[in-house]
Amino acid sequence: MISKSATPDTAAVFDGLAADFFSVWFRFHPDLACEAGVGGFGRLLPAQSDDELAALSGWLESLIVALEEIDYGALDGDRQIDLELMFATARVEHRELHLRDWRRFDPLRYLPTGEFYRLTLAQPRDLRGALVELLGAMPQHLRLAESHLIESAVALAPEMAKATADEADKGRCYLRELARSHWLRQHCHGWNEIDILTDAACAALTSFADLVRGEVVPRATGRLGCGSDHLRFLLRHRHWLDVAPQAWAPLLDLALAETEASLSALCSTLGIDPDDAPQRLASVSVDGRTRLESYHVESERLQGMLRRSGLVTLPQIPLRISERPNCPRPHRFGADYVAGWDDEQSGTLFLATADQDEETPADALARVRGRCLSRTWGGEHLIAFAGGDTARRLPRRVAAGKSLTRGWDLYLREELGRGDGFGASPEERLHSLLHRHAHIRGAQLDLALHSGQVDGAEAITRQAAWGDDAVDLVHLAQAPGDALAGVIGWRMIRAARRLLEQWQGSGFSERAFHDRLVGHGPIPLPLILQHEFGANFWDEVRAAVLD
Repeated sequence: MISKSATPDTAAVFDGLAADFFSVWFRFHPDLACEAGVGGFGRLLPAQSDDELAALSGWLESLIVALEEIDYGALDGDRQIDLELMFATARVEHRELHLRDWRRFDPLRYLPTGEFYRLTLAQPRDLRGALVELLGAMPQHLRLAESHLIESAVALAPEMAKATADEADKGRCYLRELARSHWLRQHCHGWNEIDILTDAACAALTSFADLVRGEVVPRATGRLGCGSDHLRFLLRHRHWLDVAPQAWAPLLDLALAETEASLSALCSTLGIDPDDAPQRLASVSVDGRTRLESYHVESERLQGMLRRSGLVTLPQIPLRISERPNCPRPHRFGADYVAGWDDEQSGTLFLATADQDEETPADALARVRGRCLSRTWGGEHLIAFAGGDTARRLPRRVAAGKSLTRGWDLYLREELGRGDGFGASPEERLHSLLHRHAHIRGAQLDLALHSGQVDGAEAITRQAAWGDDAVDLVHLAQAPGDALAGVIGWRMIRAARRLLEQWQGSGFSERAFHDRLVGHGPIPLPLILQHEFGANFWDEVRAAVLD
């Protein structure tokens, strides 16, 4: 679809509004600024006081009115997408502040472990100053959080309350290890002050965990899921899927049945039981290469295969694979891809050093290739930079459209498994099918939990039956609809491709289709399909997926 040019005055008004939007919004969400690669907010903790959240709510109301007054038709296509993303972000947050205050359902957000960890990867110019300010603010931040938790204890889900106490314990251990690590003492002068501030922060975390276990967990009786109405609202405004949530259940059942049939057939060919598939994968290692070398080799192999196959146009942006700084890391963070946005356009996949990672140095080969596919030239690096300056616009960097990012990952694994290159060995196809199987089960649990079909206890029972790593229940509770949107996105891409092949016949270009999907950055897939191919095409895709 060819985008028209924006009317200059309207474009200037919108650009100014967008700049104001993020300069204010990131003050309330410094963690999101850090994830988006935006500097200047690394010394802040997330807003949590009544006054701060009331100010955020009022500002969002003013912003929504201002966005509604923009002449949408006078904007070019790229700005239209940005406006829709900003408007949806403001609508979702405003609704959640009033109907679902995060302090009453996601107390894990009080714990800023991730902000400290990101500082070790980004390494701002004044790392010591940022650490001193964050550590110094922790005790008061947690004292205020304690008062909120006591007031809202009854509304909290017991599973989230318990997870919050456990996370506070892990955060305390992490901060102690970080502050006293050799790496930090090499990078920060005057670390005695950091030691003192860390002790105070850790004491506050201990008090916080004790209070949650002693006074909050016994009173917590809230619902873990968000409810069908709110799930539908999120699917509509965060993922552009304006369909009753339960309408997607047959699609998930079909996807699971197809995947289990493919998994059974492959295991039969390999002469193994499907239950033994994970052990089969673990037995195939990277032939004694060092962990870092194996990721370099497999990433380059993936890059070469994608380039030769013509599946998608790769960005001309350097990709680095590096061990993380030799310092502790929070337990829940795996391999991390970090995009350099402004000062240096490059991407880095950070790996834990062998003695810090839960895996052995001899990683399973399929796992290494799977991570390379998701994080490097086939996944995050591709989507971050394939669209050039367009994909790097701020509204897109914070959108993180799961229907595209997760859907594309499932789709590309499936496509590569049909060929004879990267992803096509029996072990790689087995890993891909197990990966897909876990995602579909996660989507089913996501739908069941937030539609009220299962409660937290039943969800935990399902999770335990699948294995500890199959589905992250806490993440499902924190991000309703994300897992569901990922599986729907995969099926949408398949349906969109089939339709285009029917319509375009011999004129269909696989590369052109894929480039149009990933060229807008990590935004919701339905928004891409509507803007690239038209509203009628999107209606056809949605109907095909639901039938």
